[in-house]
Amino acid sequence: MRIDIQYLRHFDHGVRQNLEFEVSEECLVSELKVMIHSHIKVPANVQELYVQRFGRFEVMPDDLSLGFYQIKEGQKITLKVPFYGESNDAARTAPKNK
Repeated sequence: MRIDIQYLRHFDHGVRQNLEFEVSEECLVSELKVMIHSHIKVPANVQELYVQRFGRFEVMPDDLSLGFYQIKEGQKITLKVPFYGESNDAARTAPKNK
């Protein structure tokens, strides 16, 4: 299934960026973080992924699968990177979505 990861590309200006990934329901959150790292060079250990469930955003722990959250085709997952020195530069140099 295809999912979208939404994150802020330019932290100072609030420009949103999306990444698309093709994953299975069995994919662990930790594996998804590694995929994200390969695109925007933000280390997996500082990434926080959130999914909206029942009208609230919930942090996705690394050891759970996407199937646990009942992620559907095309659903958006939000990436938050708490302040991390290299992350701002990495996000700014990430490839632009076309």
